[in-house]
Amino acid sequence: MALLVINKIMRTHVLSLFLLLLAGCSSQPTIIELPCPNSGTYSFSEAEAKKSDILSLTLSPPLKSWRREAFFGFGIHIDRADQIFVYSPSLPPEIFAFPLDRPISVTELKELINRYKSFLDSRPASLLITSEIDPKRSAVFMKVVDWAFQPSIQIYYRKERG
Repeated sequence: MALLVINKIMRTHVLSLFLLLLAGCSSQPTIIELPCPNSGTYSFSEAEAKKSDILSLTLSPPLKSWRREAFFGFGIHIDRADQIFVYSPSLPPEIFAFPLDRPISVTELKELINRYKSFLDSRPASLLITSEIDPKRSAVFMKVVDWAFQPSIQIYYRKERG
């Protein structure tokens, strides 16, 4: 009888310990907003000082299913070959009118963002930047961030909780 009670207590504590470890060690990714320059919350210089935070993003494939309320934008992905792809536009295809199946240049990305912003009136464009290559080793990553870092664009990136 005593062994049954001890066994039951042990199972309960092992399960509780497992659940605590699982909750404490969970590395669920989250989406972070990069401070937007001249946003009312940050001056340009304050936001600029935090711009390098994006270099610590979590490497991942494109997050095609990510959506945010009032998200008017698209995803930008840098693949392992250091090529830029766009994905998951919130505008209809006839307005977006940009190929999603091939890599694009930084110049094409600039054109796309400018065209996209023209449809949003005064709302900021939202860009989710993902990468499969370490941003510090990428030739295009900071070119994308530097160009997109402007008051009318909100940049998001994936970061592991920790």
